[in-house]
Order: sequence, then C-alpha cells, then structure tokens
Amino acid sequence: IRAYNSLASENDRISERDIAYIEENERVPEHLRFKGSDPFYSKKNFIHLRRTSGNVQLTVFEGGHSGNLPAALDFLARQRRWAPADWSLPASARATGVTGVTR
Repeated sequence: IRAYNSLASENDRISERDIAYIEENERVPEHLRFKGSDPFYSKKNFIHLRRTSGNVQLTVFEGGHSGNLPAALDFLARQRRWAPADWSLPASARATGVTGVTR
C-alpha cells in the first residue's frame, strides 16, 4: 500500500490511519472495500481493495502471497508505448480464456 502511495497522486493515496487499521485488523475498512467486479477474480480470491491513480493500480485480494498471472498478462497485452495505462477489463472471464472464475 505504501508503494502505491509513493506513486499515486496525493488525492488518491490511502491514509496512514487506514493503513494502520488494515495492519491491526487484517481487513479493509468498509469505506475502502471494493464493490465492483473483475472477471479475473472469483469468490475464492475476491478483491478486498482496489485503487487506481494515473498509471498505478493497487489490488488487494484474498490469496495470501500469490499473484494473479492471467490478470497480469491480460493487462500487459493491452498496454501501448507512450499511451496512458489501459485499466479496462474484458466483459467476461470467458473472453479471457480464464476458467473457474465467476463474476
């Protein structure tokens, strides 16, 4: 979270108070909880928190210290040199070829 904060615009940063809450309680405060959907994340590895600021995005999801390779590869495939980051998502997991993911 602090790495995200170091790259994010001042208005988009997560407060030290919220970071302390997350560290102490091992959960995200209600006002920061992700309420959207993303076809790369299922009920098993659901998203707790997502913040975007310009070309940087933070996603905190259930899954321990694992990554999400399909999400990373899809993101990289959509990027173009000298263009702003493309944070769009496919309409469904089916479009990505990801299996076992539900919305």
